[in-house]
Order: sequence, then C-alpha cells, then structure tokens
Amino acid sequence: GKVEDAANAQAELARMLPDTPIAQLAAARISLARGNLGEGAGQLQRLLSQAPNLAYARLLLGAALLNQGNLQQAQNQLQQVVDAEPVNVEAAKL
Repeated sequence: GKVEDAANAQAELARMLPDTPIAQLAAARISLARGNLGEGAGQLQRLLSQAPNLAYARLLLGAALLNQGNLQQAQNQLQQVVDAEPVNVEAAKL
C-alpha cells in the first residue's frame, strides 16, 4: 500500500542522505503511519534534539504524544509550535 511505498522511498532517501533531518522526519512519519506511536515519537525527539526549530516535527510529536495519552508532554510540544508560529492553526486546534 501507500505506507509501504513511502517506506521504500524513505529507505532510498536515507541511503542517499543519511542522518539528514528530512530522512529522519520521513522515517518518523512512516512509523506514525504504521501506528508505531512510541517509535515515531522517539524518532521525532531525536530529530528535535538535533534540529529544535523544525515546527512540523514538533507538531507531529505533539500529536503522537496526545494519541498516546501523554497530555502534559503533548501540550508542551504544541505550545512550543504555537509560540514559534502563532499562525499555526493546526497546533492551536490540538
């Protein structure tokens, strides 16, 4: 399906551009799409430790944490997105 096609494309991206934020973000999105919330959240946390200004990664992390029931941590991540990007309606809605 689409997730497996994306996983194959991500593997090729990771091979061509290892350890880049875009490859790490793609890997995290695939983990989340597969329902592996803990794995995806961990990948996003590692990415954000290297590139803390990636608001989209922080938004995804907040959503993953919210879906895991980690409300306080999710609120913290989403508030950081809103603080950095006040016009980010997606973060404000969550």
